[in-house]
Amino acid sequence: GNPAHGPREERMCPAVWPGAVGSGEDAGMLVTRTHLFAAPLDECWAMFSDPDSHVEKFTSMGHRELRVAECERDDTHLRLVIDRLVDVDVPSFAKKVLRPTNQLRSVDEWNRKDDTTCAGTFVVSTKGVPIDISGTTSLTAEGDRFSGLELQLTLEHFEGFFLQPEYFFARNASGGRAERIDFLDSQRARLTGARYPR
Repeated sequence: GNPAHGPREERMCPAVWPGAVGSGEDAGMLVTRTHLFAAPLDECWAMFSDPDSHVEKFTSMGHRELRVAECERDDTHLRLVIDRLVDVDVPSFAKKVLRPTNQLRSVDEWNRKDDTTCAGTFVVSTKGVPIDISGTTSLTAEGDRFSGLELQLTLEHFEGFFLQPEYFFARNASGGRAERIDFLDSQRARLTGARYPR
């Protein structure tokens, strides 16, 4: 079946290494990462707002001695500060600025904009190491999606049908295949012979 995808998280991270090895000048790069969550935006916001979910994530990555240093949250805002130790295999060219074990502090701030969008910033600092990593984050709910063999649709009233469609409904992050979808209006649809992925 069609994989169900919910909200999309995107992180843009310009990372700057002052006095980068071998250059004699500042070196930097821009990294963008995108994650898709098979859950509605409300559930993703609840997960992001839960410090335990962040501790669990970092623990699964092998980080240790985790401590939630600060947590401020309400229905529309989150500020979370976590300290931890991270063990890394340091390549020879980076041994002048990185140690095998580093103490990291991450500061994440999120703001709930509306029912479809969250946005924020993050900063990761390494104690005693001249590395600054910061960036922006966004969490956006994706809309409903359909694909199939034949579509007849009146756009003015959003009425019609789709034969043998694959579908995804963003509001409950569910998807699958069906024999037919009848669009009753822009807010309602009727599925015939629906099959959901296991």
